[in-house]
Amino acid sequence: MRREIGIALITVILITVGYFGYQYYAAQRLRSERISSLMKYANTTDYAKASLFDEKYSYLASDGKYNQSVLDFFLHWLANNSLDYTQYLSEQQRFERIHTLMKHANTTDYDSALIFDNKYSYMANINSYNQSVSEFFSHWLVNRSLAETCLEILESVENANKYLSKLSSYVTSYYSKDDLILVLSGFTDKDEYQLSKGEVNFTIILLSSKNLGDVDIEIFGFKSRYRGYVVKNKWIDPSGFLSIHVTKGFNSKSFIIDVPCSPCYGVESGLNNLTCVIKYNSLNLNVTKTFLLK
Repeated sequence: MRREIGIALITVILITVGYFGYQYYAAQRLRSERISSLMKYANTTDYAKASLFDEKYSYLASDGKYNQSVLDFFLHWLANNSLDYTQYLSEQQRFERIHTLMKHANTTDYDSALIFDNKYSYMANINSYNQSVSEFFSHWLVNRSLAETCLEILESVENANKYLSKLSSYVTSYYSKDDLILVLSGFTDKDEYQLSKGEVNFTIILLSSKNLGDVDIEIFGFKSRYRGYVVKNKWIDPSGFLSIHVTKGFNSKSFIIDVPCSPCYGVESGLNNLTCVIKYNSLNLNVTKTFLLK
C-alpha cells in the first residue's frame, strides 16, 4: 500500500515538474521570439537592450507578439531609454491629430497647428479631430483672434463655423474690455445695385458675451457730392430711432434701405457704402460695408 502511494506521489511530482518545465520552456521560447522580432525590426544586434526592453514591456505583447505600435516605440526607445510608452503613445496621437488638421486645411504651417492643438486638444477624439473642429481650424488660420472670440461667445464649434463660414462677405469689428466682448458684422444682400432704383437689404449681426437689452444703432451712407450722407436713421425710420435687442450670443437685424434718387440727391455711381454704429454706454463700435452703384 505504501509502495503504491509512493509511486502515485512520484508520478504527480513528475507530471507537475514536467508541466511547469514545459511552461518555462514555452515562455522562454516566446521571449526569445519577441526579442528576435525587436532586433530584426530595428535592424540591431544589441541583444542586451532588446532583452531589457522585453523585461520592461512584455505586458504589451499580444499572443506572444508585439504589434506595430510597440515595434515603432522600440525604435525610439533605443535612442532614449528613459522614454515611457504612455508618453510615446501620447506624442504619436498628438502628431496624428496635427497631421489631420494640416491636411484638412491644406497647409504646411506646422507651428500654427501645434499651437491650435495645445489650446484645443480637449476637443480631440484621442488621435483625430472631427469635421467640425477641422473646419474651425481653417477659419482660425484666417483670423485667429476673431475665431477664438466667436467660439468663446457662441460656445460651440458648430455655431462658430456657421458664423465664420460667411466671413468673406462680412465686414467685422470687435470690442473686448472687462467682462464684455462684442463682435459687430455687417453685410448687404448684393455687391452691386442699380443707381436710383431698388433697395438694399442691410443686415447687422452682433455677437455679445452678455445680455445688453435694447442697444441704439446709427446707420448712414450713400454720400452726396454736395449734401453729405443722404441715408441716415430717419431715411430708414421716420422716428429716427433704430435699435437691436441684444442677448448673450448671436443677434441679427436687417434694414431695408431705398436707394436714393441720383438726380435728386446727387448720389453718384461707383463705390458707395453704409456704416452701422452700435452705441452702448460710452462705447461706439462700427462697421462699414462697401458696394457698387451702377
